[in-house]
Amino acid sequence: MVERLGCRAKSATGGAEALALVTNEVPDLILLDIVMPGMTGPEFLKELRQTHSRIPVVIVTGYPEGELTAEAMKFGPLLLLSKPVEAAEMEKMVRLVAGDRLARNLRIEPDATVPQDVGRERTA
Repeated sequence: MVERLGCRAKSATGGAEALALVTNEVPDLILLDIVMPGMTGPEFLKELRQTHSRIPVVIVTGYPEGELTAEAMKFGPLLLLSKPVEAAEMEKMVRLVAGDRLARNLRIEPDATVPQDVGRERTA
């Protein structure tokens, strides 16, 4: 779905594989399902946040009201999308979360209605 925006997507069959992918190449955005083989979404996020605290994570789940979703929210995902996700909703989310960083890299025109500082590291 994100490929139509010009994004390069990688997928993993479970949490351990996803963590290995992040170790090799830090992504601009992670789309995370809560239920996956070998590791739950909250377990993945807990591990991820130990080494990569600023990677934007969006939970995409069929269980938005579930206990695992509530647990995962403690580890700082930016958004929660309920399955099924429409292509337009996914595009809007990518623009919102990745902001102008992906727009520059992927030649996506920034959406004027989306705050351009979302997902950026903040300095205080």
